[in-house]
Amino acid sequence: MQLFKISFINKIKPETVEIAYVATLEGTKSAPIFEGRQLFYRDNIDAKSLKNGSVAIKAILNILSVTSPDLILDRVLLNQSQDKNILNAMSKQSFDEALTNHQLLNRLKTHLDDNKQTIIDTEIITETRIG
Repeated sequence: MQLFKISFINKIKPETVEIAYVATLEGTKSAPIFEGRQLFYRDNIDAKSLKNGSVAIKAILNILSVTSPDLILDRVLLNQSQDKNILNAMSKQSFDEALTNHQLLNRLKTHLDDNKQTIIDTEIITETRIG
């Protein structure tokens, strides 16, 4: 098993919202194992999908569906837009629910609590970027 991370970089422009992401192995300066980019034209999108973080969750599900099952998601690095009315980062709760519902716990960093319940340890790190 190898740990990997997914980093998201967002760009909001007057006419578009771009969400780019790259998956790389943890602890190394490895080449990307997956890269993706989505460009949304603001006049023709359902803004709710950008505001609730579901676009990022779908990207993560896509990455997990095509990468080796030996890769375990350690961290997700998100950019939080300054304007949450346009683009908002997903919550840890939304992430946990989506990946649990898609039966992908085996692709996440987890442990069992005292009651033998699975706890998701994959970190969601959100930073606000200016510009």
